[in-house]
Amino acid sequence: MIENERQYEITRRWVERIREALEVTRGRLADAEDSPDRWKLETFEAAYQSQLDDLEREVADYERVHSIFGAPRQPEEEPYPLTQIACLVVDMGVSDLSNRHDWYAHGREDDCPDGA
Repeated sequence: MIENERQYEITRRWVERIREALEVTRGRLADAEDSPDRWKLETFEAAYQSQLDDLEREVADYERVHSIFGAPRQPEEEPYPLTQIACLVVDMGVSDLSNRHDWYAHGREDDCPDGA
């Protein structure tokens, strides 16, 4: 099942690749009328066709759902912690962070006995 736009684009590219492989296989199959390896080409053709049918069905399902409900919502990502820390460092200054690390990290200063 295709769940997002990225998977949709990748699947569409695979559909094109498999179509091309299927055309090549069918061309070789037409040239191999009396070849002892014809059964291999027929097997490849059936496998490519099966895979193509499955992927085309998934693409059609995604397009149908996308047309009915609109673009799927992407889950909002939590900000990366180091990015948040970098923003804080820029805002408060590196020397302030190094001098008051315990207060910023734990909400108290080292020399404050009551923890405030």
